[in-house]
Amino acid sequence: MKLLKISYLVLFFGLFACSSEQVQPEGIWSKPKMIKVLVEMEKAQATIKFKSATKGVKEDLSTEFNKVYERQQISAEEFNENLAFYCKDPLIMKGIYESVVVKLTAEQVELNESKPKEIEE
Repeated sequence: MKLLKISYLVLFFGLFACSSEQVQPEGIWSKPKMIKVLVEMEKAQATIKFKSATKGVKEDLSTEFNKVYERQQISAEEFNENLAFYCKDPLIMKGIYESVVVKLTAEQVELNESKPKEIEE
């Protein structure tokens, strides 16, 4: 009987410990918000690279990042705090970045489809 009670306790705590429900600390964004912000940050970096490569414009990356902070109504400190939190778990961060890549790819496909097709002669 005692062994049965111990087995139930182990099973209960084992299931509880494996729960996928993670408590978000105060000030930490949801994964969807983190993904949204990272998509914007990646686009900001691409903008700088594009301007530098095509127009020879040397622009400070922080200028583009500040635009993202303003659009998303966040601060650099909040971004860095959230990035540090998610980076503590490489598997979660990998999943977040996979989602970022999927979203950026989908946006690229959409842009390519919306461009007028050149008429071949």
